[in-house]
Amino acid sequence: MITTADLNEQLRWRIDGDTVVDAAGRTRYAFDGFVPEAVVRPQEASHITEVIAAADDAGACVLTRGSGSKITRYPTPTQPTIVLATDQLASVTEYAPRDMTISVGAGLKLTDLNDLLAAERQRLPIDPPLAGGPTVGGIIAANDAGPIRLANGTTRDLVIGMRMVLADGSQVRSGGKVVKNVAGYDLHKLFIGSAGTLGVITEVTFKLRPIPEAVRLVVLRPPSFTVAGQWVTDIMRSAVRPTLLDLLNGPEVERHVDREGAAGLALVVGFEETREATDWQCEQLVEKFRDDANAYDDDASRSLYETLRERPAEPARVAFKATMRPTHLPVFAETISQAGWELIARAANGIVYASTDDIALAEQLPELQRLAHEGAGGLTLLNGPGPIADYGWQNAPDHAMLMRRIKDQFDPKRLFGDGPFVNTQARTS
Repeated sequence: MITTADLNEQLRWRIDGDTVVDAAGRTRYAFDGFVPEAVVRPQEASHITEVIAAADDAGACVLTRGSGSKITRYPTPTQPTIVLATDQLASVTEYAPRDMTISVGAGLKLTDLNDLLAAERQRLPIDPPLAGGPTVGGIIAANDAGPIRLANGTTRDLVIGMRMVLADGSQVRSGGKVVKNVAGYDLHKLFIGSAGTLGVITEVTFKLRPIPEAVRLVVLRPPSFTVAGQWVTDIMRSAVRPTLLDLLNGPEVERHVDREGAAGLALVVGFEETREATDWQCEQLVEKFRDDANAYDDDASRSLYETLRERPAEPARVAFKATMRPTHLPVFAETISQAGWELIARAANGIVYASTDDIALAEQLPELQRLAHEGAGGLTLLNGPGPIADYGWQNAPDHAMLMRRIKDQFDPKRLFGDGPFVNTQARTS
């Protein structure tokens, strides 16, 4: 096996030495006690090609890292590892405000991107948790999203083009730089949610949206999960157009909405439009649900929205994300709530984030995974004891076969590893 010194020497021979991080600097890229054998901060795609060639020669793997906000979801690597840090790939390569499109380096942080766009009253309407300062590339690799995905979709809906470096070192482009782009295959959509296992994302082109004039939330208090599910259906069929529909169980209600609400539920309905439109939609809900509805003012709405956005990223001894048909969500949510889990659910999207500090509840995970499968979904362990590979898409045979074949085509030598949820071991926290 190649030594750390030899690997770094080979990298410095291939790339400008300043791009390769020294031994002291490598400790800043450690996670769970693991320190990579080498760290490279490429400034252009050609550097990435050289890193891949060096990894191939050395029998090492390449782990792409943005801000590190999601790196702890990965297992500790068991082979020599080159961390490819994308923080130097953070430039804006093209911005057309009138066309509402922008092309940026994958290492650009989402907060920095939206600060830039705010000058033109525009935004990228993706709102994953901002803790850790996620980068554009990291958000895409994880296909991360937040509460407003109900109205704005995820990165799959907003990415119109992408540049990548593949496992053979080739630089490719998929899609285009205009919204009405229909030529060729949407190759870039394979990279969305791929967790860095198919190649390295270097540049992304997005379509943008205007910043809404007003943001208002209404908190409804359904008496049961079944009723909450019916209210979600009624709201989605009504004249209002919510931006978010988040369901909270008792502990989350008590923590974020009502200190006396531990025994109840809360359904948070959000609107983002003009002032007149948001006020009218809030009035419609208050009129329909009367004593079960409480319309928040602007400041309270903003505060609660930020809580809902950040909550899934807060630390917990055991945490998972489950997906399913929205119609199955009330049954799943009631089951885990009665079992003692805290939850926030994107109720109209069929997504549940659950957490607990009671490590004993981890014993329920196989049964909860089965329950999610009954709703045509799955369960991904985000943190906790036991093998992460026991959970996720790879336990659905049809999905697993397809994903393995794609992996074999793009990275047959496994230079980019198998990602955080495949054939790996989890860590206890």
